[in-house]
Amino acid sequence: MSNKTAADAKLRDLPPAIWVLAIISFCVALGFGIVAPTIPLFGRSFGVSAFAASTVISIFALMRVVSAPFAARFIDRIGERFTLSAGLIMVSVSSALSGLADTFGQLLFMRAAGGLGSSMFTVSAMSLVVRMAPRELRARAVGLYQSGFLIGALFGPAIGGVVLAISLRAPFFFYAGATALAALVAAVLLSKDRTADPEIHDDNAGHESPLRLIDGFRHAGYRAAFTVAAVGGFTIFGLRAAAVPLYVTEQLLEPASLVAYGFFLSALAQGLLFMPASKYADVKGRRPAMLIGSVIMVISASLLLGWETRSGYLLSMAILGFAGAFLSTTPSAIVGDVVEGKRRGPLLAAFQMAGDFGAIVGPLVAGLMVDNYGFSSVFAVGLGATLIGLVVVLMMPKAPTKPAVAS
Repeated sequence: MSNKTAADAKLRDLPPAIWVLAIISFCVALGFGIVAPTIPLFGRSFGVSAFAASTVISIFALMRVVSAPFAARFIDRIGERFTLSAGLIMVSVSSALSGLADTFGQLLFMRAAGGLGSSMFTVSAMSLVVRMAPRELRARAVGLYQSGFLIGALFGPAIGGVVLAISLRAPFFFYAGATALAALVAAVLLSKDRTADPEIHDDNAGHESPLRLIDGFRHAGYRAAFTVAAVGGFTIFGLRAAAVPLYVTEQLLEPASLVAYGFFLSALAQGLLFMPASKYADVKGRRPAMLIGSVIMVISASLLLGWETRSGYLLSMAILGFAGAFLSTTPSAIVGDVVEGKRRGPLLAAFQMAGDFGAIVGPLVAGLMVDNYGFSSVFAVGLGATLIGLVVVLMMPKAPTKPAVAS
């Protein structure tokens, strides 16, 4: 494989374990897609306020941020495979217990435990992907892994509507079953032999060179990947997720169904371009792919701010999907390039935390801006954030080198 160029390399050349991880990601995303619409409804069923019910969602993301450094330590101490399996089991058990919760406090606690398990799973899974994938296939490996999430996220809500008709508790049990299946797949198919690195013979090998967080931030590529992850979490999973549904129904005065059409259009556009974009990042380079994604993201944000019509909204969401195809795979591949042959945990954990933190802060900023200044102010903030991301990407050298590790 090492004698192949990026243009010659094919997906079939990827290690089997990465295909297994894609299956696992599909199971997890399918389960989450089933349960996600139910979470605030189930919270409200305990007689709490709408704000309190929303904390059931926030605490999951908050625990992912808080626990990411601990997940990184687990990877360095017990290895990726065990951390991944333990995380999946924790998500499965906590989901089942959430469905059995008798009080709001119990539900909140179990969702927090699920956030911890989710962090363990995502950090360790990405660590495996970027470690096992050859450099010339790394972006496509990340794309294949994340395509499992995308497909699962598309089908999950449709199945969730049927499951929700059974009861408010039923989706939690389906989520528990899906993550239990993922844990079983991991236990059976992710053997140590399949996840071994020819250069790193043990998940916890003592001879790996240490790579500190500061070493990552000395690298222009890692800084760009970190910034793009934070901007994406803030603008896509924060500002847009919180403000766009209200914008469509309250300012454009369109039916709520248009919200769903826009989000589906975005996911469809991303899915269509996912693998071509990741191949482009492998063949043409990380920086060109990041530039394309960042420029498209700015265009999408500009349309949402400057074209306040149904057509402007739908076009903006479609273009956002194209941007996401480049920016959901290439930053992870860059991080993989930086941590290659090193202890991966801290830099991967910080990279995940950037996106999660943006997703936590974004809705709060969106709510504050809408209440006090209107929707245009929210979209202006989003445009400003995407421009910051573009500037940081432009600062990447054309041929970034791996960071030096302090002795």
